[in-house]
Amino acid sequence: MAFGIRIRELTTSGGDDALTALPDGVVAIVGPNNSGKSALLRELFQYLGHPPGYPPPERRIVGELGVDREGDGDELVEWLETHAYSQLRGVERVYKRANVEWHPVSGLVQSWQAGPGFGPLSAFIAFLAQAEGRLGLVGGSGQYDVMHDSLGNPTQVLYARRDLEEKLSALAIEAFGIGITLNRFGANLTLLWGTVDEDPPAFPSEAYLDLLRTLPPVNAQGDGVKSFLGTMLLLLTASYPLVFIDEPEAFLHPPQAQLMGRKLQSELPPGTQAFVATHSLDVVEGLLDAGGRAVTIARLTRTGDVNKLSVLNPDAVERLWRDPLLRYSNVLEGLFHRGVVVCEGDGDCRFYSAVLDAARSEAGVAPHDLLFTHCGGKQRVPMVVRALRAVDVPVVVIADFDVLRESQPFADIVTALGGELAEHEELRQRVATGLNTRVQNPSRAFVTEEVQKVLGASGEATLSRDEVDAIRALMRSEDGWRTAKESGLAAIPRGQQYNEAESLLENLRGVGLFVVDVGELEGWVREVGN
Repeated sequence: MAFGIRIRELTTSGGDDALTALPDGVVAIVGPNNSGKSALLRELFQYLGHPPGYPPPERRIVGELGVDREGDGDELVEWLETHAYSQLRGVERVYKRANVEWHPVSGLVQSWQAGPGFGPLSAFIAFLAQAEGRLGLVGGSGQYDVMHDSLGNPTQVLYARRDLEEKLSALAIEAFGIGITLNRFGANLTLLWGTVDEDPPAFPSEAYLDLLRTLPPVNAQGDGVKSFLGTMLLLLTASYPLVFIDEPEAFLHPPQAQLMGRKLQSELPPGTQAFVATHSLDVVEGLLDAGGRAVTIARLTRTGDVNKLSVLNPDAVERLWRDPLLRYSNVLEGLFHRGVVVCEGDGDCRFYSAVLDAARSEAGVAPHDLLFTHCGGKQRVPMVVRALRAVDVPVVVIADFDVLRESQPFADIVTALGGELAEHEELRQRVATGLNTRVQNPSRAFVTEEVQKVLGASGEATLSRDEVDAIRALMRSEDGWRTAKESGLAAIPRGQQYNEAESLLENLRGVGLFVVDVGELEGWVREVGN
């Protein structure tokens, strides 16, 4: 039996949803600010580290935690021989990893067999990579005894694995246009910013050392470089079964953040499970774009002292990512906001967002945390609503008055928002029928005058396509929907029909469908042209 460990199941204090049957791969923890994403990772790490036989530490976010283990004490020792330092002290072998004290093998095996808290063993099998801590991973390390020590420090692994050094350099070039070189000579192993066009010799010449001296250390570069390379160094060399990465986008520009997401996917060692807490859509898009490994999206929200988890399993994530609208728009940015307002077009988004900003500013209220997004027309609205509601993102829709004209997509929007169609469809039909029956045929005088204008506008012998379309449009009968599109409720006669229309709009607002009661966007500020 091979050695391994993974988190199988996780619930939060809200208890409504759970991460279950988690595969190896990446769990992306997303959600609005101050929802507890970073704290969730810390609690998971602390839970794994509490001593066996003792009560687990107090948890504010994590509820139940199920952990699967594979392998017995012998498999654990075999794994430690490969992934940790070891020494023989007296009659017992002891082990350590970077930044971990020496521990006797008997205690580590006992912790493994007892669980679910693993005490000192947790530092061997799990790594919490916080934003500030990753910066120090590129600081280098002391030399090690190649005859007696096993590899435990990431920089020492690069020393022994020239192929990993070259891979890390290639990642640096892909992200920043400059590679890295490991200085193998001297009291310390140091990562240098830049490359030397020759392989490191066993006995360096003075000319080779002079080339190394021209390269500044990676540790002297910007935080973006150090954070990116520190994370990549961890993934390439450390081989922890469980990795918790907090804000991998920290200090990175959007292109590097998206690359980070892709590399978290592609460079994750086999058998490793990664939990990534992120505020960045770029990281999420990179994770989804890379493919190849299961990605679970878990959205964390907080109401008072209760944290709620909403989960999108890998199959659902893959289906959503295949849709071009979700893939090439900002719709998924809603994962990081308190709620989403879906409009028909980009102009609607800008207008309503600006009005809300101005109203809150005038009232002295804090800025909102809503995303206004569009989906290119009414037909795509239901798909966007369903995608956001699948991860428990509160969502409402603003639609022009003519959304009431046909049964579709009206029915799809209402049901996607969680409404009962039967409660609204009867009223919608009455409103639509009333407007459909208000037919107005064009007068002869009007048509004659307008046709003469079209014919006189050109001296050509035959009509152009545009002229044919213009004359055809003049002959068209019009119902009440054209007026309703421009003026909304004002196009409906006073009395029972008007009352029914008002009731319908009020009921739909309760579902989350806000119908523009002045017809369309332009109806709000009529003194401004189009």
